[in-house]
Amino acid sequence: MADYKDFNDSVGVGGVAGDYPYRAVLPFTQDPARIVTAINSVQTPSGSGGDVPESVYFALRRTIDGNDLGNWRNGSVNRIILLIGDAPPRDPEPVTGLTLSQVVAAAARQPNKRISALQIGVDATTYAYFTGLAAAQAVRSPARRTPMMLLTL
Repeated sequence: MADYKDFNDSVGVGGVAGDYPYRAVLPFTQDPARIVTAINSVQTPSGSGGDVPESVYFALRRTIDGNDLGNWRNGSVNRIILLIGDAPPRDPEPVTGLTLSQVVAAAARQPNKRISALQIGVDATTYAYFTGLAAAQAVRSPARRTPMMLLTL
């Protein structure tokens, strides 16, 4: 499990001091108790949050690579990334230069990963990017339609 916020203000792109673009929280595991503990550990740092956009593409690329998480399983298995967020990505990201098409291409490389997005809230720009991510994956690999989920809190 990984967590992301934004690039912090030290790189001059609008984040705040407590932000981080990606953080590995828990390596791959089959232990439900560890998963629940990891989910419950994710917090918004003091003084953080409320600024958009976020470092979505950087976090997805790091997750796609899987190196910080103990690497993806081999073989004929589903590899699914669940993106949960309330803010759109920076496109392109100012620090990395990453774009939607680059993230989709990286996810499609073998062993491929399917990214599903869960939007928290109703921000229209976030919805456009998250559905764009699903649509771009479907175009690249029509047999692997990626669902877009929308959760309004």
